[in-house]
Amino acid sequence: MQIVSRLFHRLQSRTVINITAAILAFGIGILIRFISTPYIVSRLGTEAYGFVGVSANIIGIISLLTVAVNSLANRYIAVEYQSGRIDAAKSYYSSLIVSNVALSVVLLFLCVAISLNLEKIINISGGMINEVKILFAILSANMIVLLLSSAWSVGAFLRNRLDVINGIQVLGNIVQGIALILLFGFGLAHIWYVGVAIFAMGVVVSLGNYIAMRSLLPELRLEWCLFSVKSVLNLSKAGAWNLVSKISDIFGQGLDLLIANVYLGATLAGVLAISKNVPFLVLGFFTALVSAFVPMLIKRYAEKSHSQFMLIMSRAIKVCCFFAALPMAFLIVFGEDFYSLWLQGQDSQLLNILTMVGAVNLIFAMPIEIIWSVFTITNKLKWPTLFMLGNSILVFATMLLGCYIFEDAFYKLLVVAGARAGWGVIRSLTFLPLYGANVAHMPRSIFYNPIVGCVILLILNVSFGIAAKSIFEVQLWSGFVFAVLFFVSCSFISGYVFMRRNSILKLLPIMRFRKRMIHFVHRVDKMNPGDMASCPIRYFHWPLSCKEHDIENMDMRWIRENDVVIIGGGGLINCKDEWNRLINDILAKCKCVVAWGVGFNQHVNSTITATIDYNRFSILSIRDMDHPSGFEWLPCVSCMAISEEFISSEGKGIGVVSHCDNIMQREGESIVSSDGFNAIMRLIARHSVIKTNSYHAAYWAELLGRDVLLEGVDYSEKFKWMSEIRLDSAKSMNKAFYERVMRLVGNDT
Repeated sequence: MQIVSRLFHRLQSRTVINITAAILAFGIGILIRFISTPYIVSRLGTEAYGFVGVSANIIGIISLLTVAVNSLANRYIAVEYQSGRIDAAKSYYSSLIVSNVALSVVLLFLCVAISLNLEKIINISGGMINEVKILFAILSANMIVLLLSSAWSVGAFLRNRLDVINGIQVLGNIVQGIALILLFGFGLAHIWYVGVAIFAMGVVVSLGNYIAMRSLLPELRLEWCLFSVKSVLNLSKAGAWNLVSKISDIFGQGLDLLIANVYLGATLAGVLAISKNVPFLVLGFFTALVSAFVPMLIKRYAEKSHSQFMLIMSRAIKVCCFFAALPMAFLIVFGEDFYSLWLQGQDSQLLNILTMVGAVNLIFAMPIEIIWSVFTITNKLKWPTLFMLGNSILVFATMLLGCYIFEDAFYKLLVVAGARAGWGVIRSLTFLPLYGANVAHMPRSIFYNPIVGCVILLILNVSFGIAAKSIFEVQLWSGFVFAVLFFVSCSFISGYVFMRRNSILKLLPIMRFRKRMIHFVHRVDKMNPGDMASCPIRYFHWPLSCKEHDIENMDMRWIRENDVVIIGGGGLINCKDEWNRLINDILAKCKCVVAWGVGFNQHVNSTITATIDYNRFSILSIRDMDHPSGFEWLPCVSCMAISEEFISSEGKGIGVVSHCDNIMQREGESIVSSDGFNAIMRLIARHSVIKTNSYHAAYWAELLGRDVLLEGVDYSEKFKWMSEIRLDSAKSMNKAFYERVMRLVGNDT
């Protein structure tokens, strides 16, 4: 426990509580399933047990009608509420409830029709038709109850009280377990008893969510007057991609038991249903684990705090990676022994093979499970959904093709069990990390490193499992439990040691022994030519390998103590608290840090609480002339970008350059800063007077000797200390500064 607590020590306390609650809910769920499954299978048989999964497959298809409206509802309500638009949040909430009531009526008629004709859809032996129909009817009722109560979960979600949701889930699991014991403990056994227990759990969860909603978010209530067709359309439009994603999910995994039932019979479908228990539980655990981070991610996204968003994402990935290698290592070493002890009388070897084949993708997918939440939070669902649709069609086609090609039932079963996992491996190694890095604006290594790390941890964990198995007698429950405890303890220790630093690759030779680097930190905004031109990496020769970092989206794991970090230029000082803190982190981590013509840039009505420790800089220069700090003045290095073609003896008239975020009234020849550096310089060259609210446009005009008229610039302090210098002098000062930096780099090597 000390290892786990140290792993989580940097997480916010609420997130730690959420994770702990998720693990507890998962543990209770496992315990109930662990106890109930062998009992149900022994009382009812494998064939009957399979109908629970087959019925759930059909329910999943029917529930597609609810996906568009419901899938992004919590996200929309939370974003509106966190952004202070309470009325909009109320409108979404009320519209969601009314829509779900209407959908429930439609689903009721549809489920009744299917229930009456169920034997025409799937293979059911004559003596079990009524049993399976009752089971399906009860599961349908549970689906409708959960739909009607789905809006109530937003209270705990928005307040970041996922521990409450998980606590309710624990209570529901306990009620389900008690119901199973009472029902199967007395009288004849019926398959629909499982449906009754699930329904009881659904009712408890719904009531718990309602109580939590009234307690945590009492201001959100159903108000019929706030129902809005526009809100429903917004939810449906945004959720349309999730609907397509759900359809693809049905193709990818929601039809496997149906296909097994049709092509292989009810008995083998039951075997497949049993083998899916472990992958289902593992996926549920990681979904719950990731959900603990989602409220904070939504909050940071609503606040437009990208660096904090990235930090939370990195921690979520780290936590997921810590656990991801355990399940597959357990199956490889202990799987067959587990099934022989757990389900006596069943083919333990077949069950373990099917489980491993169906779970092989988890080692690659689970470390980066958070990506799916990022797609939803950022509402970037189009390409993930289309990719998943194509992927799932391939899965479906693979299952059908396998059943058509192979004659042997074993190979058919193997294809049905492994098709989704096989394509899932490809998905996890290609599309997810590549597109996820693009959406999150993070380096690809953030997603590939955990995958590499999990493979290495898998090998380590398997070796621990083999050692445990050689020490303890695993044919008995007592020895099996001790062996697993030994295995898990060693795996936790190795996982912590392996990931105790911020980056997994730091333990790999390619990173640990890489050469010294120079890092350039500035604002990388391709729509802002001033930001892009203010980095000295573009103008001088550098003797070491170089890497450019965006201060808004920086991966601190690249920085080493003996590296060189050059911060600047641009208005980075006092612009944002998080930037000041990042600069302090760099100063604390690296012993050779240079500030190259950075600028003070506090905005009106902004409060800066983080103070930069200027004494830690190896060399400190600022672009602000005669600044009260008394720091060395160095004109912005963007002067180096101005070539001879833009220097003319004279210009005529007034030219206007508006900052892309604040367009001025157009008069005469006008452009916007986002038109690019060359466009700005050509306009400056053609005019004798430049009117602007852009710092760099004014600076470049001054360098070329133009008169500058500043307008609407009281939003930032940076205009108070504009440089008054000509181009040749500015370039000479920057060249001389470069020589100083090179001497520092050489002396510090």
